[in-house]
Amino acid sequence: MQTVRLNRAAVAASAAVLFLLLCVITYLPSSSQNPHVVRAIRPNPKFELRPVSKTFNTQAIFGGRGMPATIVDAADTLWIMGLRKEYEQARDYIKENFDMNKATGTLSVFETTIRFLGGLLSLFALTGEQFYMSLGALGDSFYEYLIKSWLQSGKTDEQARKMYWEVSKAMQEQMVMKSKSGLTYVAELRNGLPEHKMGHLACFSVGMFALQAVNEKTEEERLSTMKLAEELGRTCHESYIRTTTHIGPEMFYFNGEEDATSRNSENGYILRPEVIEGFFYLWRLTGKPMYREWVWDAIQAIDKYCRVEGGFSGIYDVYDPKKGHDDVQQSFFLAETLKYAYLTFTDNSVVPLDKWVFNTEAHPLPVMS
Repeated sequence: MQTVRLNRAAVAASAAVLFLLLCVITYLPSSSQNPHVVRAIRPNPKFELRPVSKTFNTQAIFGGRGMPATIVDAADTLWIMGLRKEYEQARDYIKENFDMNKATGTLSVFETTIRFLGGLLSLFALTGEQFYMSLGALGDSFYEYLIKSWLQSGKTDEQARKMYWEVSKAMQEQMVMKSKSGLTYVAELRNGLPEHKMGHLACFSVGMFALQAVNEKTEEERLSTMKLAEELGRTCHESYIRTTTHIGPEMFYFNGEEDATSRNSENGYILRPEVIEGFFYLWRLTGKPMYREWVWDAIQAIDKYCRVEGGFSGIYDVYDPKKGHDDVQQSFFLAETLKYAYLTFTDNSVVPLDKWVFNTEAHPLPVMS
């Protein structure tokens, strides 16, 4: 009976996360709206969305106004969720409109690699549609995490394995710390000295250490590294539940009094995925139900405080939501945040971790065999 209840809860949670995505991708302006607003909304696939003002957001790092950041970043999420009609619309748009020669400004090599190249390679691997390869051949593959490079090589890249374990050892010796209240965190280093703060971005380390744990050589090492991953996961969870909104801030500090809390200038949330990403890996690799519960709590909070009429927007202050929205729906919200949330509630056979490796933008790439 307990298993049945868990499955029902998982299905309900999957459906709800799916509904959040549908609310984002199916928004269409009605004829009664201001025609100037309508014209501004229609090109949204080319850029990122400003869901409050219902216009587009152009970031120079994507190469100017001609580059379809959101639609390329989100297309594999549509495929994974089984939204075939919406995927086909995205595919057709990419096929007809994506052209790196349309970039009119400065391109970030990092963002271009993880969002555009990663997205296109993932789409080819998932769908087998050949035209993605001609698009993706414009650059070189890059993975942020050494351990993922090793895993993606089918565990044959010995150099990546050796480099990763050396880096991990150094991180654990110099950057992993425990606060007086017992919270484990990854400190930032400045001029070789630790600053007792941890960013939302640094919560990616939860998944990284969890992947390391299941690939350790001895049982003792496996248990020790997984313990570290789970302790860091709890700290990231605390950064969420200690706020008014139950959404974590951009940066949180450890001063012995109010650990895992932020300061005024770093209280915002821009729809980042790293905390939910960490919980996803912990669920997949430990099977502990509380990680599903943590994801669901986070998604409910995001739905409550970040949803606006035109989509989802970041907020300026997780401690005081009345300060409003930043009016940007980052493309990684579709590519990463919702994808990791959705996959937390699917069967583990959907994008299994022994056959796929997620790049830093959550685009799955197949393990080489």
